[in-house]
Amino acid sequence: MVRLKAFAIHLAASVAVATCLVVLLVSRYFPLPYFFADGGWQGLRLVVAVDAVLGPLLTLIIFNPAKGRRALLRDYTVIVLLQIGAFAFGAWTVFAHHTALVVYADGTFYTVDAEEARHLPDPLPELVRNAKWSPAYAVVVMPEDLDQRQALRREALRRKRPLYVVAPDRVRPLTPETAAEIEAGALSPEAIADLPPEALQRFLADHGGLPHNYRLIPL
Repeated sequence: MVRLKAFAIHLAASVAVATCLVVLLVSRYFPLPYFFADGGWQGLRLVVAVDAVLGPLLTLIIFNPAKGRRALLRDYTVIVLLQIGAFAFGAWTVFAHHTALVVYADGTFYTVDAEEARHLPDPLPELVRNAKWSPAYAVVVMPEDLDQRQALRREALRRKRPLYVVAPDRVRPLTPETAAEIEAGALSPEAIADLPPEALQRFLADHGGLPHNYRLIPL
């Protein structure tokens, strides 16, 4: 009975710590939908498995009420240190790959994790630094001239790199002015009318408003 109580206390503490990590990631570093789309949940599952399962299980296995106070303290210290080390390493790994940048370029949204963002050409790293706690949002403003747009697309295909890497000089922070680039790629009213009505009604029920209040961008 005492062993189960020790296990329950350790499990409750571990779950509380894991919950705090989830809240931090979702509210700051992996806001929805990036938490699921960019691997935040996949990485976190491993961290939670170590923190909320392995540590309490070790307590359940090793705990022996017949041991003296000093021996129990030594066992707990070893378990907690191992758990903290594994948890810190896992949490740092997840953090290092959090969504740092979201770029809209020529009809496509790209997400970039923090590690990759460090190696991008200017001004992208500066945008990420300025965003601090949340992903930075940017837009690649395409040339108005069709030939220039096609030339950029061909260069991106040739280099097998996205447009925000091929033409970093055309990257701008997302503002009401640059948002026009995104609106230009939105679905027309006719295309919206062709969407499954159940899906559209479900979206409006969740978010409110009418279809014309939104710009729906194909992904």
